[in-house]
Amino acid sequence: MQALVSLEGYDPVLRVYLERQRWPTVMEALLTGLAAMTPQDPWGFVCEKLRYLIEEHPSDLHWCMFVDSSLQPKGHVLQKGWMADLMGGEDMPTEEMFERAFIFRKKKLCRWCLDAWVVFHGMERTEREEFQRKTQVASHHHTSSMMAKVFNKWHCHSSTRAQKRSEASRKLCSVLNTYIIRAVLGSWVEDYREMRRARVWFEHGGSKSEGEKGKDWCWPEGEDHLSLLPREVALKIFMCAGVLALCRCAQVCRSWKDLTEEPQLWNKVDFYSLSYRVTDRVMLSLFQKYRPLLGHLNLRASNALSPESLKYIGQCHNLQDLNLSECQNLTDTVMENIARGCSGLLYLNLSFTNVTNSTIRILTKYCANLHYCSLAYCTGFNSKGLHPITTGNGCRKLVYLDLSGCTQLDSEATHSLGKGCPILNTLLLNDIPELSDSMILSLAAHCHTLRHISFMGGTTLSDHTFKRLAMANKKLKTIKIENNPCISDATLKYLSVCKDLQHIYLAGCIRLSEHGLKFLGTLKKLQVLNLSDCSRVSDTGIRYLLEGSQLKELNLTNCIKISDVTLLRMTQCNQKLTYINLCYCEHISDAGVDLLAHLPSLVSLDITGCNVSDMGVASLKNNPRFLHLVVAEVTEVTDNGLQKMLSTLDQLESLDISDCEAVTDTGLQSVAYHCHMLRILLMANLPKVTDNSIKYVTQGCTYLSQIDISGCNVTDKSVQSLRKGCTYLKKVGATCCANITREAVLKLQKKPVRSLITQTDLNTWSKTWKASQQRASPQSYQLCICIYHFHHFIDLIFYFWPVYLLSLLSPCHPVYCFK
Repeated sequence: MQALVSLEGYDPVLRVYLERQRWPTVMEALLTGLAAMTPQDPWGFVCEKLRYLIEEHPSDLHWCMFVDSSLQPKGHVLQKGWMADLMGGEDMPTEEMFERAFIFRKKKLCRWCLDAWVVFHGMERTEREEFQRKTQVASHHHTSSMMAKVFNKWHCHSSTRAQKRSEASRKLCSVLNTYIIRAVLGSWVEDYREMRRARVWFEHGGSKSEGEKGKDWCWPEGEDHLSLLPREVALKIFMCAGVLALCRCAQVCRSWKDLTEEPQLWNKVDFYSLSYRVTDRVMLSLFQKYRPLLGHLNLRASNALSPESLKYIGQCHNLQDLNLSECQNLTDTVMENIARGCSGLLYLNLSFTNVTNSTIRILTKYCANLHYCSLAYCTGFNSKGLHPITTGNGCRKLVYLDLSGCTQLDSEATHSLGKGCPILNTLLLNDIPELSDSMILSLAAHCHTLRHISFMGGTTLSDHTFKRLAMANKKLKTIKIENNPCISDATLKYLSVCKDLQHIYLAGCIRLSEHGLKFLGTLKKLQVLNLSDCSRVSDTGIRYLLEGSQLKELNLTNCIKISDVTLLRMTQCNQKLTYINLCYCEHISDAGVDLLAHLPSLVSLDITGCNVSDMGVASLKNNPRFLHLVVAEVTEVTDNGLQKMLSTLDQLESLDISDCEAVTDTGLQSVAYHCHMLRILLMANLPKVTDNSIKYVTQGCTYLSQIDISGCNVTDKSVQSLRKGCTYLKKVGATCCANITREAVLKLQKKPVRSLITQTDLNTWSKTWKASQQRASPQSYQLCICIYHFHHFIDLIFYFWPVYLLSLLSPCHPVYCFK
C-alpha cells in the first residue's frame, strides 16, 4: 500500500496523471471498487482501472465510479478516517496537506528534471562544439592538403613550362643569330667575289681565263693582304705584336702560322702582361721549341712558375736579357743554375726577390759580362755579400745598378761598389732613409764615371756630399733628390759645374731659392727640371733659369710664389717647353693660361687648383696639339668653358676634370663629341653628372682605358655602358658611388679586356716611325703605316675571322684548309 501511495514503480504517464488529479479520491474509488466488486484478480482490477484513467482521463471523479450500477452501495463503504487507518497513524494529513505535499514533490521533481536537463544539455552542447571543432580542423587539414597537392602539381607544371620556354627561346635566338651571321657574311663574301670577278675581268681584257670559267672565285690560302706582302715586311709587322697577339695570329690560317713560327719573332718574349697565365707547361713548351733563339725573356711577377721550371732558363745559353722581378719562387739554387748556363747575361733584374749573399757571389763568379743589374728592395743580402765584387773578376763591366730600398747597406757596402765597379754609369739608391754622407763619400772616392744618380728618399745628405760628388763626376746627366731639408742653394752651385746635366729632380727641397736657380741657368743642356714643393722659388729664380737653358719639362707644383710673370717669361724665352705642371700655384690667372696656350711645343699642362675661370680654360683651344690636360679642382670652370676648350682638341688623350663641381652632363657631352682619341678620363666628384653623360662618353670615346667616376651621381646603367661601349677599358674608379651595386661591379670585372697591343709595342712603333721619317724612304713609310694600324687589323681578324672560317669550312667551300 505504501508503494501504491508513493507512486513508486508506476508508468511515467500514469504518474503524471495521478499527480495532476486528486490522489485521495482516486484511492477511495479504487478501494470501494475492490470492496464492492470483489474481483478474483484484485491487482489486475486495479491495473485495468488505472489504465482506464490514463486513457480516458475522466474529469469527474467520485468514490463509486468503479462499482457496477447493480452492485452500487447506498452509502460510503469506507468510514471516516480510513486514510489514517490505511497509513497507520492517528494524525492523518488533510487533503490540503496532501495537495501541498504533491505540489512540493512536483516542484522538487521539476527541479531534478531541470537540473538533469541542464547537465544533459551542457554535455550535449560540449560534444556538439567539440564535434564542430574537430570537423573544422579536419576540413582545414583536408583543404590544406588539397591545396598543397594542387600547388605542387602547378609548380612542377610551371617549372617544366618555364624550362621548355627558356630552352625554346635559347634555340630560337641561336637560330636567329646564326641566320643573321650567315646572311651578313654571305652578303660580304658575295660582294667580295663580285669585286674579285670585276678585277679579274678587267685584268683579262673583258674575258675570263679558261681556268676561271665556270668556277666561282674564293680567297685562296695565303693570298690575303698581309700574306702577299714581302716576307721581310710581314715579319717586321709581326715583330711589333706581343706574345698573345702572335698566338692569336697563329690561329688565323696556315700562312700566318708559318710567319709566326719564324725564329726571329721569338728572340724577345715578354710575359709580364700575361704573368697570371704563365705556367710550368707554357714555359716547358717555350723552352723546347725556341730555347736556342731566346735572347730576351721577361718573367716579371710570374709567381705561378715553380723553381723547377725556372731552372730551365739555364738551358737558354744565348740569353742576354732576363727579368725575374717579383718572382717569389726564385731561390739561390735556381739562380746558380741560371748563372751557370747563361754566362752571357748582360741585363738582369732581380728586384723584389728573396736573393741572398750566395746569389751575389754566384753572379760575380759566372756573369762577368753583366752590364745592368737591379737588386731593388732585396733585403736578403748584406754588406758582406757585396764584398766579392771587389775580388776576383767581380762585375767589372757593370754600368747600371739599382739598390733602391736596400736599407741594410752601409759605408762598407758603398765602398765595395765604388772599388769593384770602376765604370759604373747609373746608380739608384732610392728609399733608403739611412743613406748618409759617409756612404756617398766612400762611393765618390772610387767611382768617377757616374752619369745618372738618384737619392730619392735620402733625407740626411748635406751640401758637402754633393760637392764631392759633383767634383768627382763632372759629366753627370741626371740627378734626383727628394724631400731633403739639408741641402741649400750651395748644392745647386756645386752641380752647376756639371755642364752636361739634362735632368734635375729636386722635389721637396724646401731650402732652395732663386739664388740657387741662378746657377742652374748656366746649364745649357738642361731639359727636365722638377721643383715641386719648393715653396721659396719665385718668379725671379725661374727668370734666371729660363734665360740660360732650353727646358722641355718643368714641374712647379705647389710653388706658391709663382705668378703670371713666369708664364710670360716662358713664352718669351723658351719655345721648346712640352710639359708644364703648375698645380696649386694660386697666383696663376686666366691671363697666364692664355699665354701658355701660344707655346708651339706644349702638349701637356696641369693647372690643378689654380685661380682660373672659363675664360682661361677656353683660351687653351688655341693650342690644338695638347695631348694631356689636367684642370682638376678648378671650381669656376663650367660647361661653357669646357665646350670652348675642347672644340679644337681632337687629339687629346688624357683629361682630368675632377672636383670641377659646376660641370654637368652638357660638358661631358662635349668631351664625347670632340675627344674621340681620349684614353684616360678622370672626372671624380662631379655631383651634377648622371648616367646620360657616361652613355655619351662610352659612345664617343671608344678607346678609353681608364676612367674615374668616383663621387658622381651615377647608377648601374653607367657601369653597363662602360662594359658594353669601352672595349679597351682596364681601370675604373667608382668609390663613393652609393647607387652602384656589387653585382654591376662584378660583371664589369668579368669583362674581357680587348688589349692585344701593349705600351711597349706602341713605343716600338713610335721609334720605327721616327726612324722612317729620318730615312725618308717610301718603303719604310709604308711599313710604318702598316705597323701603326696593325693593332686595329689584329682586333678585326680576332673577332670576325673565326666566324668567317666556320662558314668557309662548310661543304660548299672545300678549297679552304685552315688550322
